[in-house]
Amino acid sequence: MIIDSHLLRAALVCVAKVGKHPQLTGVHISPKYIEATNSHVAVRMEHNVDTDIDLIIRFDGDIPEFAENTKMDLDGGSKAFHYDEDGRLLSFNNLKILNGRFPDFDKIIPTEKQNVMPFFCAEYLSYPSQMFGRRITVLMEPSGMRTACRFRFCPLTNKYYGNPVFIVMPCVEDVFEAVAQEMRKWEL
Repeated sequence: MIIDSHLLRAALVCVAKVGKHPQLTGVHISPKYIEATNSHVAVRMEHNVDTDIDLIIRFDGDIPEFAENTKMDLDGGSKAFHYDEDGRLLSFNNLKILNGRFPDFDKIIPTEKQNVMPFFCAEYLSYPSQMFGRRITVLMEPSGMRTACRFRFCPLTNKYYGNPVFIVMPCVEDVFEAVAQEMRKWEL
């Protein structure tokens, strides 16, 4: 299977680094999508590859910045080979096929918008620029104070990155008020 390397790099931004759910440390590749989540953020992109693969794959190492295409050899050694635009091999990674069930993105992607602005962890708000570049524009579409917020992207990002769906889960409470209450305790 050969897939655009920029899709894999984008997905790897959202994988869990460690955690009690090992399947979240990998990228889910289905017949239509490439997906990744760390349970706080999630991304789904169309990969436009004719495949019947439905696997969760962990990459051992990074994908080179100048890689254009990645060929995944899932037979035998399970490796990913990264090629530049001229077809020269840049590097390779070992792959690990992960067992487990990947979250059903159809159940977590918001379908409605609300006129609210929940609290978010600033780190996760930087993910779109890490995935798609620093000059992209986003439109945030919150679905509630405690439910996922969908990010929409410009037509160029949609074309180049397979109509990405990116969602961020908000903080579970009014963080500003929680911190203010804690600070008042210090003053006593």
